[in-house]
Amino acid sequence: MSSTVSPDGSSTSPGVEEAQRGLQEISEGNTARSTKEAMTDETCKTAMPIDDEPNEALTAKVLPSPVPPSRQEMLEHNITHTPYRSWCPHCVAGKAKCMKHSQGQGLEHHEIPVVCMDYMFMGDKSEDTDGDNNGATIGDENVERENMDDNKANILIVRDARSKSMAAIPVKHKGAEDWTLKETLRFMEFLGYTNVIMKSDQEKSLEALFNKIRSHRGDQTQTMREVSPVGDSKANGCIQKSIQTVQGPIRNLKNALETRLGCKVPTDGHTFAWLVMHAANILNVFDLGRDGRTSFQRLRRRKMHPDLVEFGETMYYQPLKHHELGKAEARWDTGVFLGFRINSGEKIVATKEGIIKVGSITRKLESEQWNSIEHARVT
Repeated sequence: MSSTVSPDGSSTSPGVEEAQRGLQEISEGNTARSTKEAMTDETCKTAMPIDDEPNEALTAKVLPSPVPPSRQEMLEHNITHTPYRSWCPHCVAGKAKCMKHSQGQGLEHHEIPVVCMDYMFMGDKSEDTDGDNNGATIGDENVERENMDDNKANILIVRDARSKSMAAIPVKHKGAEDWTLKETLRFMEFLGYTNVIMKSDQEKSLEALFNKIRSHRGDQTQTMREVSPVGDSKANGCIQKSIQTVQGPIRNLKNALETRLGCKVPTDGHTFAWLVMHAANILNVFDLGRDGRTSFQRLRRRKMHPDLVEFGETMYYQPLKHHELGKAEARWDTGVFLGFRINSGEKIVATKEGIIKVGSITRKLESEQWNSIEHARVT
């Protein structure tokens, strides 16, 4: 077998030379392909428009069309028109239901928190509708009759769908009164949301209240409004369920107080107004949801353990500024417990000077805890 001499003087066999030529051809081929692919990629990038939008869209929810019946099915159905059939024009005219709504389900999962609000009415009369007129327009005859009845309490319910926190605000009249606006803004501040959707029906008084809330929340926040269809109170199911939820504790506290005092607590009085607000706070702090947490825990990630006594109980309280009292002055006085502030834990007490906030309370003897004369101080 012959061999060749390389330029450097070394000898190389023909097999080695052939292998070297093959490796060189492979290397040159890979380089050419890489250059071609790079040029192709660059050409594709240049040809593809940057602002080209994807050809995609959300799927619309299509209502189902009735399935035509057979002639025999139609003849049999026309005898009784039972059961309801969507293909029968007479059944549709007489039995068709309104479109189903979500009843507020799923609002807690919205990216932007949803706060619902509506009015309810509570009274002692047998004809009390207990909020059945919620969702009616301002000109509705039933609503006007409710507003003219001084024996019923008008209550604004505000509910956060995400945390399930609620506020029950007794109001003298519907609309954007100073007291209503102040308490609603206090609740919104407690929730702590920068951006929020406020959902209600299309009642003019709620619209006026929403406009005031939006203007007072300022430019650093975003307050949007969402309304339910006219005449369909069930479309705002979140607030309807909240109304039913808070009415139970209100009745419980009212009945317990009347039993303790031995007299009726009128629903148009000041005591009942404070009782309504206290009932909502009780739910916020103590009512456990399916997740094992209270609405206060969902917002603050901690529990609240306020020192409480029974609503309306006569007890001792210590003023917030007791350090400013004289050395010889008493540090504790007698008052009536009316609730607590959920954002601070301060207690609300009726005293001879009026309604005040205090930090500390302590109970009296059981024989001294219930005094109807002390309740005359509640304003």
